Amino acid sequence: MARGGFMKLILKVTSGPDAPRSFVIEAGKEVQVGRMAPAQILLANDPTVSRRHFALVFDGQNCRIRDLGSTHGTTVNGLPVSESLVTEGDLIMAGTTGLLVVIGEDFTTEALPPAPDAPPPIELAPTVFAGVETQEHEVLEPTIHDRVLEILRSQKEPLFAILDAARDPIVHLRIYECPEQKQSLYEGPEAARLAFVAPYLISLPKRSPFLERLVREGWGKSWGVYLTCDRPFEEVRKHLRRFLTVELEWKSTKVLFRFYDPRVLRKFLPTCTPKESLEFFGVVQKFLLEAEETTEVLEYRNNTPLVHAARTTIEGTAR
Repeated sequence: MARGGFMKLILKVTSGPDAPRSFVIEAGKEVQVGRMAPAQILLANDPTVSRRHFALVFDGQNCRIRDLGSTHGTTVNGLPVSESLVTEGDLIMAGTTGLLVVIGEDFTTEALPPAPDAPPPIELAPTVFAGVETQEHEVLEPTIHDRVLEILRSQKEPLFAILDAARDPIVHLRIYECPEQKQSLYEGPEAARLAFVAPYLISLPKRSPFLERLVREGWGKSWGVYLTCDRPFEEVRKHLRRFLTVELEWKSTKVLFRFYDPRVLRKFLPTCTPKESLEFFGVVQKFLLEAEETTEVLEYRNNTPLVHAARTTIEGTAR
């Protein structure tokens, strides 16, 4: 980007727990963005931001971004980057926090990074989110991931996932980044209002890189469930929407039914009567989900009077 005059770069926090805020970056400095010191720009309230997430270098005309080995990666306009040029109007995503790049001659900002010779900021305690101390997300051993991927990719019918954005902020981030066909199970104003906590249906081609990322990051964390169906996306979504709420007979009131949580589904399906099973499966051939032990895959089929799980034990050890 070429401009005349003395330019400053502003990062405007447009989404996430720390919005709205703005930070100025002077020319000639490298500024680190993260959840904790020694990062100069702190996004302390977003547990999906790494301690040192990414760095920006602005020379007065151009700005470069460099990921600092963050746990969940850095994207610019939805594309993952390790190092890249950023220009005015670009949207940087770090965790669930969105930062808009603005370049101009003069701005009023809420907070400035400290000068290079200033003493380092006092290290903050780990951020507490929803009563749980923030930690980096653990992953399972690759041998387990590979086996789960093999099972999912071996299905004859088209594969879908229902992901629960309310489960963890990183789930909504991954849904946002997903390049495959996707849509909230909610509709209308409710879909926009509850975007960060909604269940999402996602179509998953068997060789989709997103499927692999989903398994490697989310298996064992109750992010959602998988299913197979040979019907069009909209027909599958229409069927699943029927079960977002259920009526409790003894209360004559409707409540949310989180059937897309594997902990709920693996308790519900074995209790179904043949009629309930037929109604719930509908167009769905099969549900696949993690068992209590993440080294097992549960497979529920729609071809028996009573629903029983077929268990596949995976070699490998979860950590």
